[in-house]
Amino acid sequence: MHYEYAVEPEALVSNWQNFRYTIDKFGYDRGRLISKFPKRWLKLVYGLASQNFSDLERKRLEIALQDAGVNKIANFSRQYDSNLNTWLENAIASHSERPFRAIIAQKSEGDDDSVLCVNDIYEQHPLIAVNKGQIIPRDVESLASAMTPMLRTCSKILIVDPFFDAQNRWYQTMIHKLLSIVRDINPKNAIFEIHYRRNKRKCRNCNKKWIKESKFIFKKVVPNGIGLDIYCWAEKENGEDFHARYLLTEKGGISVDAGFGAPVGDSQTTDLHLMDYGLSQKRLKSFSREATDYKLIPPILLVSANGEVSSVWDFKLKCVQTSSCWWTRVYSWLGLRFAPTPKCTLSSRLLNQRKVGWALPKRSRISIRRWNRQFIICSSADWTGFALSAKKTLRGRCY
Repeated sequence: MHYEYAVEPEALVSNWQNFRYTIDKFGYDRGRLISKFPKRWLKLVYGLASQNFSDLERKRLEIALQDAGVNKIANFSRQYDSNLNTWLENAIASHSERPFRAIIAQKSEGDDDSVLCVNDIYEQHPLIAVNKGQIIPRDVESLASAMTPMLRTCSKILIVDPFFDAQNRWYQTMIHKLLSIVRDINPKNAIFEIHYRRNKRKCRNCNKKWIKESKFIFKKVVPNGIGLDIYCWAEKENGEDFHARYLLTEKGGISVDAGFGAPVGDSQTTDLHLMDYGLSQKRLKSFSREATDYKLIPPILLVSANGEVSSVWDFKLKCVQTSSCWWTRVYSWLGLRFAPTPKCTLSSRLLNQRKVGWALPKRSRISIRRWNRQFIICSSADWTGFALSAKKTLRGRCY
């Protein structure tokens, strides 16, 4: 569904008309991505634009490239050989090892059909035309293959499926496959989340239930080197319907008609559709912890590779920016003047005084840990209604 294109910097900024027309053809919602080839591709474009464009055009180009960096340009981890004479020679050499969909350059190269002149591209060209919708077999490999470009390049990945069941073998296989792809080819240490709908008939709070059986459920689901967060949501009375299934990221999304669950028969298919960027970001915000479209049912589960699960009660926390050390800012927020180490324990009385929405049991001890660019304040104390082995945690983001 997403195709990688090599675009020569000189061709892109040869004039303002070429730049405006070409850059508009790309985006996760259009199925075409500009490869960051080489890694300093953006710097090359900026440098050439300063020579060819007027001041007004350069300002417009800077704004356009800032937007393009969000959802049009992606790093596909290609090697660039500086010993070769030109960018086009490098692109052709890289294309022979791992094909681009097409190479867009100032001039086409002989009889090589994969190289397109920037002046000759148009929407209906066989190498430019992309289907935004696709019918694929409803199996793990086909779904994973269609989603791989997003899994490779995005830093926050959400699987939204109202019928997700962590105890279902098909879901376990599907999630393990997607997590493995993210771990193997995504260099951004991506956050991976699953969001599902509470089903009162089946289980009033599945997250609580899964904590007790976590070692059996998650041990073979989460591969080493990555974590998984699981959220449970409930529909509000007369509120938004939670039915659609998505893969959502900060760069775009894919609508998955039949979801990520097991097919009824061997020959079933499902429809995939690229989501408009604005729509995907609106849906992404619907599943943030501050969102009000649905009701978040605690606890949130943080699943590690060995199958261990920590439960989370989420809250808002802003730290005083008195130091570059993240744990020092947390301790400062708690009212302490210094923090010798990030793993130092504190009295539960301090958090209770801050009224963060979570009353810790008396005489319990807490400590601070790092998790996916955020911090967690942990307590190993017993908690009524949960398994004794489950850790109770509070999570906040360091500002």
